[in-house]
Amino acid sequence: MSYEAVIFDLDGTLLESTSDHLEWMYAAVEESLEEVDHDLEAVELSHSELVALAGIDGYEVFEEKCSELEVDDQKMWFYVSHYRAKGKLELLEEDLLELKTGSRETLEFLRKKGVSLAVVSNAPDPTVDEVIRFFELDSLLEFFLGIKDLDDLMDRKPRPRHIEIALDELKADKVLYVGDSSVDVEAAEKIGADSAILGENEEATFEIRNLQDLKDIVE
Repeated sequence: MSYEAVIFDLDGTLLESTSDHLEWMYAAVEESLEEVDHDLEAVELSHSELVALAGIDGYEVFEEKCSELEVDDQKMWFYVSHYRAKGKLELLEEDLLELKTGSRETLEFLRKKGVSLAVVSNAPDPTVDEVIRFFELDSLLEFFLGIKDLDDLMDRKPRPRHIEIALDELKADKVLYVGDSSVDVEAAEKIGADSAILGENEEATFEIRNLQDLKDIVE
């Protein structure tokens, strides 16, 4: 099909996922707790509590956990955002995190065809910025966006606001959103966009095995 723009998710889509190795994220939470002068250590928290404080489960869960610990949510998110970006950069510099196979080649292929490209992620904006610039993808992307602040966390996918912002920047109508989860499919549906999902998802417009499959989808 003919698309004016393709918008990508980041983690698990263009970038290998770290979901099985979250020590770096736990460290980010612990450093953040220290910054807000909380004496609780990350090792004292359950996996679900750590994930909540990292912002992975969204605004309401993050708010609830901060309230339970009597932590200032704005300050906590400021530091979590900073230390998540720091931790992700350390993984990149130590060659422990790479782009998915075919990411760069696919982006270059689409760009040569005149397709506008963007990234919209649920990761903190500083993290998205570190990853994009580390791999020098900014020369291929016209726009990239993560979660900018705590209020912005309320609008993370599957809410479509960030994709809509990308569309305004790209000035595109016919769009394909590429991701790796049902959240990505739902967000695309809410703006009337097609979706291509890595793996199996019956609700997606396209199910793809790898990013190279996009070459046969985007004419």
